[in-house]
Amino acid sequence: MSDHVVCRDFKLTLVSATDVEQIRNIFKTKVYAAVTIGDNKATKKQTSTDKSNETNPKWNHTMEYTIAATDVQNPGLDLLIELYIDRKRGDKCVGHATRPINELFHHSANNIGITRLNLPLVTEGGVTKGLVTLEYSFGEEKSVKKLSLVKKLVNVGTSVAVKATIMSSTRVYVSTPIHVFHEPEIVCSKATASAIFGAEVLLDTALEVVQNM
Repeated sequence: MSDHVVCRDFKLTLVSATDVEQIRNIFKTKVYAAVTIGDNKATKKQTSTDKSNETNPKWNHTMEYTIAATDVQNPGLDLLIELYIDRKRGDKCVGHATRPINELFHHSANNIGITRLNLPLVTEGGVTKGLVTLEYSFGEEKSVKKLSLVKKLVNVGTSVAVKATIMSSTRVYVSTPIHVFHEPEIVCSKATASAIFGAEVLLDTALEVVQNM
């Protein structure tokens, strides 16, 4: 099995949203957006909170991913954008938009450079209301070296040991993984992960459980 994976960089900018559902009658509406690719929570990234434009927030926030080329060109991996209202008593999701990654890729195939797109927002009640504007581009195919199993084990072992030391000395729980070896995170569907990584998928699942302890 090859120790390299063919990937493409995916650069995404969440520009703004319009006509976001209003659920606050008294306090000011402050909105941020969160992005997840597929069902992998580790891919979740978010914008800063717009505290000025209420139901028409602006972010111009850019985030980058490295995606397996197989999932760029084929169905199986979706982009999910969720909009939240920032509240002291708990943030509230007020809309989401989804689009398959391969559809975004084919939509951009005839465009040179950055593609701009407006996606309809769907409220938690299932009503289509508002739009989210994004800009994105895909890079050329490139070969990305997979992190070896030994390095993965060192990463997890070091992370658990350091977090345990911090907790025992300060009584403060640290949830953020602590990495020794860094490489681009490769985003892919479960089917692609099984084909590319084989038995390593089971080990990665076990390691994720240990890391989150």
